[in-house]
Amino acid sequence: MIAPLLFTLALFSSLVYIHAQTRLLGPIRLGLYAVIIAGIFFVWSPDYATWIANAMGIGRGADLIYYIWMVLSLAVFINIHLKLKENVTLVTQLARQMAIADAQRDVAIGSATQKRDLP
Repeated sequence: MIAPLLFTLALFSSLVYIHAQTRLLGPIRLGLYAVIIAGIFFVWSPDYATWIANAMGIGRGADLIYYIWMVLSLAVFINIHLKLKENVTLVTQLARQMAIADAQRDVAIGSATQKRDLP
């Protein structure tokens, strides 16, 4: 009886954590909500996981849960990749803007110095 309580606590903690993550894409967040709620259901009623797995042509409920986990992990990895790509693009744009601003500042300082040096 302790294991289902611990698993439920872990899943509920995951639910709270995912809810706090505002940067997750909407479909991924909804998918994770659904999986966590299904996980809590299957922790307390494991026979239903086996029944659903058998209806889908999968031998065991544990295998079904593993396959779902793999698909969701892939979705999370894609989400992380997209966010990383977005951050790299932002850093590149920032570096370009800083380089242009530095060059313009150097040109302005150089032309001001040249004007003072003229007789």
